[in-house]
Amino acid sequence: MEECKTKFVPKLIKQMNEKAVRNSMKVIDDYKTQLKKETDIEKKKELKKKKEFWEKMLKVQKANLRKTKDKQKIDEMSKMFCNPGCVGTLYQEAELSDADYEKMYGWAGDNKASLIKEMKKNRKTLKKGKIILKDNFYHTFDANTKKRLIKEGALSGCVVGL
Repeated sequence: MEECKTKFVPKLIKQMNEKAVRNSMKVIDDYKTQLKKETDIEKKKELKKKKEFWEKMLKVQKANLRKTKDKQKIDEMSKMFCNPGCVGTLYQEAELSDADYEKMYGWAGDNKASLIKEMKKNRKTLKKGKIILKDNFYHTFDANTKKRLIKEGALSGCVVGL
């Protein structure tokens, strides 16, 4: 389990950060193309604002490329990918009590009640079938992605999609 947290999770965080940078660069390029073609002044102003927003996002994302040691992010990703049985998450097979929800979402402050209500609905959706997990991964997890993640060091897949 420790190897998953110390090797797999930082590598996954780095991959996700790199993908975010690539996606942002693609969006910025799309806006540049649209700007060249656009003739309406108002639409051009709006496109420039959107492009500037994405350029700021890109700066933040590039700064994040160097941050694979972010404790909060590592803890969050470890809960998803280094947690056999998905204990303490919506994906665990055992029923969740109100106390479990309180513990999981206590950080939400004033929004806690509405967040818990929403998560209970999400849990019902997750549990539509008879099982939630199959081999410690959400039962609808893509087989190829699951195989790749296990090969790279993941122990679980407590998340919908990836």
